[in-house]
Amino acid sequence: MSTKKPQSHKGVRFAIYTRYSSELQNELSLEAQETRCRRAISERKGKLVAVFSDEARSGWSLERDGFQNLCRAAELKKFDAIMFWKFDRLTRHHDHAVMIKMLLRHEYGLKLYCVEGFSEDEDNSPYTAMMEQMLAIISAFYSQNLSSETKRGKYQRATKGEYNGSVPPLGYELVRVSEATAERPAGLYIILRIAASLTTSLWSVFGAPSSMKTFTSRSMPPCRLYSPA
Repeated sequence: MSTKKPQSHKGVRFAIYTRYSSELQNELSLEAQETRCRRAISERKGKLVAVFSDEARSGWSLERDGFQNLCRAAELKKFDAIMFWKFDRLTRHHDHAVMIKMLLRHEYGLKLYCVEGFSEDEDNSPYTAMMEQMLAIISAFYSQNLSSETKRGKYQRATKGEYNGSVPPLGYELVRVSEATAERPAGLYIILRIAASLTTSLWSVFGAPSSMKTFTSRSMPPCRLYSPA
């Protein structure tokens, strides 16, 4: 990351773009990203005029409402510069990054800055431009590798009949880590005896996945059982 003191951009109209992929990833929230970008703009004495955001949207897709609105506003010259927390908020795809930055910089005449990382618009030096490109390549590799590792982990959990995220199965309640207590650790819980009976009955009629055929009450997740009213 560049350690140079930010240049003054008094009177420059800034927009902010924020994005995060999903609640399962260790990324700054939209609010935290925006706060850091606002601080950076204030330090540069710039003027914030717009904020665009995409919640739980992959950086590998350009079909994002916030991103599309950003591009339309940029084409209409609504601002002079864009501030990001990191440039990978714009896109994870390296080819997309090159294309979009060229469009924003050369077609729309915008300056692009980031709170963490390098931007060639800071000083126009070959070193800064090189570092910006290198970080874009590293970001794309990291994202692709993470996706591969995540799929591998999900496959292993699925073959064991374990919970793989998303919506809890019928008759179960999901206790997240943030909600867990000593008496009730994080995990899946059966919430009703009738729901448990219904689930096992359905499996007996329609057949359970091969990895679940050894299902017994002892192999079930911890249960919260209630007597029917």
